[in-house]
Order: sequence, then structure tokens, then C-alpha cells
Amino acid sequence: MGNQDLVLRILASRASAYAALADGTHALDDYHRGAEIIETLRNGLTESEYKFGFASKSKNRVYHWLVLIAQQHFKQAIEAWQWAERAKGRAFLDQLGNCVAIAPRCASPEWIRHERALLSELTRTEIHLRQARSDDERRRSLADIHSVRSKIEELLKKIEPEDLAYIDLRQGKPISFQQLKQLLCDR
Repeated sequence: MGNQDLVLRILASRASAYAALADGTHALDDYHRGAEIIETLRNGLTESEYKFGFASKSKNRVYHWLVLIAQQHFKQAIEAWQWAERAKGRAFLDQLGNCVAIAPRCASPEWIRHERALLSELTRTEIHLRQARSDDERRRSLADIHSVRSKIEELLKKIEPEDLAYIDLRQGKPISFQQLKQLLCDR
């Protein structure tokens, strides 16, 4: 099925039915698959406002039931705790998103505006991909996503000589404690 939102709803409903029938094994399996879909879809969104809009009661309920079933049905406290932490971690990452949280020190305001515009365009295109109904629409959306990501990479290459720490942050490269300390002292 191409519509992942619909697949998620079906899995969550079926898992709920399994849970009502005390079939924890099948319920947990469907909730696991639902969580994978949520995380795949959520990871495709780049702006925090879309991620906040993406979160819903039904999506949060998937994590709630994963914790509940793992703990109550299977007595797996560690797995239950891991799912609870994972849900909290996703919420934190959603807040961070791919937003420009720290403006590059030496980058021009024009570059920052351009990056924000490209991130918005990327988010819109990714949403369109999620809602695509045909293979042609999906191919076009994927091509558009690739194009926008290439533009973002080009822009980041322009910024890199001016502020390598910012580029490392944007690309998710870990920094050392000393680098973090230096960044905080420079501000």
C-alpha cells in the first residue's frame, strides 16, 4: 500500500483489536510495525512545525500501547522503558528538527534565508511524496527531493570554509567536548 498514513491507521486498529482479544503477540507486532512507519514518516519531515503537526493522539497512542503491552502482557520492563524513552527522544528530536537553530558565525543573512527556504521546500516536497497516489507522482517527488537536497548541500559547501562547526552540526557530525566548550566560549 502506498499511503503510509492509511497503513498506520490500519495497523493501529488491528493491533487494538488484537489487544482487546488478549493476543499480545500480534498486537505488539502490529504496534512495532506502526512505530516503524511513524519514525520513517517523521524522519522525512524537516521543519519542526510540520513535525508538530505530524504528531497526533493516534500516533502517540502507538507508543503508549507498545509500552503497555510490553510491560503488562510480556513483563518486559526493559523493552517498555526503551519504548517510553524512544517516544520522548522523538519528541525532543522533533523540536530540534532541521531548523537553523544557531546561525553560522560568518555566513551571510542571505545564506541563512536561502537555507531556511530550501528546508521549507524540502518539507513540502516530502509531504507531497507521502501523499502521492501514483508511481509517477512518487518518482517526481523523489526527483524533486533529490534536487532540493543537492541545493542544500551546495549551500552548505559555501558556508563550510566560513564556519566548519556549523556544518558539522547541520550534518549531524559529532563534535568533541573540547569543540563544544570552544563553541560555547566563543559565543
